[in-house]
Amino acid sequence: MGTVFNPNRTFGVEIETTTRSSASTLADAINQEFNNRGISAQCQVGENNGRAYGHGVSSNWKIVPDATVRGWEVVSPILKGLDAKDQIDAVVTALKGIGCGVNIGTGLHVHHDARGLTGKQIGMTLGTYAAFQPLLNLAVSQSRRGRQYGGYNGITNWDQMTENGTDKWNVIRGGFSNKQFAFGDDQMRNAITQKFNHNRENSVNVFSLQRHGTIEFRQHQGTLNATKIWTWVLITQSMVERSVQGIAKFPQPYIKELSEGKTHQRGEFYRFKRFIGVIPKFNNYDESACEPYMWAFKQLAKSIKKFSQESGIDHLMAGQV
Repeated sequence: MGTVFNPNRTFGVEIETTTRSSASTLADAINQEFNNRGISAQCQVGENNGRAYGHGVSSNWKIVPDATVRGWEVVSPILKGLDAKDQIDAVVTALKGIGCGVNIGTGLHVHHDARGLTGKQIGMTLGTYAAFQPLLNLAVSQSRRGRQYGGYNGITNWDQMTENGTDKWNVIRGGFSNKQFAFGDDQMRNAITQKFNHNRENSVNVFSLQRHGTIEFRQHQGTLNATKIWTWVLITQSMVERSVQGIAKFPQPYIKELSEGKTHQRGEFYRFKRFIGVIPKFNNYDESACEPYMWAFKQLAKSIKKFSQESGIDHLMAGQV
């Protein structure tokens, strides 16, 4: 059973950008680009005339301050489906058009809806990211590969995602059974965060489960490249969908599989792609069903090659992409 694209899985993006322009200048430029393209979306300045961050979900794109960069954060409304790519294209085109940029301090954050997921499905999503963290590190700039590299994000710990390195757990610490989460329940939210030992600064985290019902992926470096943004949306969404559409289980890290005598001649990238199920034969050879995810994995392969070469890495992880 493969993983097919789900056009109804909602998500949101947060694009950090450096600029000396005002929030209203950014909003005006984005609205003009929306208008030029015939897109009905709107962009507005955030709360308190752009001086307050605000965690409220807006029906429009909004410009909010970001304490970590000298610039702004452009926050999307709730998006879904392939039409969202058109909005992302328009936003980054507008930002580049008025001279916005990125630097080592900026990042790209993506939130995916996790409402209705069971405890094991949420755990599997995080466990999948943790298992393939070494590969995903090569898909982003070195500054985003954990604090040992001077990066801005903590690395996920597979042993903590699972129960001492196994995939046998079905109960969240605190006695909660493997049922749908009640996101308004502080006790439930605390139990989840204790289980995964996560905070907002980790590369993938459940910090936003209570407030927004989402899992956040925040390892990607800042970018105004619409292809890279859309690729990261689809790659991270495919991990969520794999936990929902397939049998909930945890993949093992490559090093652990090697210690057990398993080898993968086609490389770690293929192992990741195969686990997610983004291969036509897993979907009755219906390429259209998983085409968006297939496209994203091709783009991911390009990033892995680029960053691994820049880092002087040449081994099974990168060499067999």
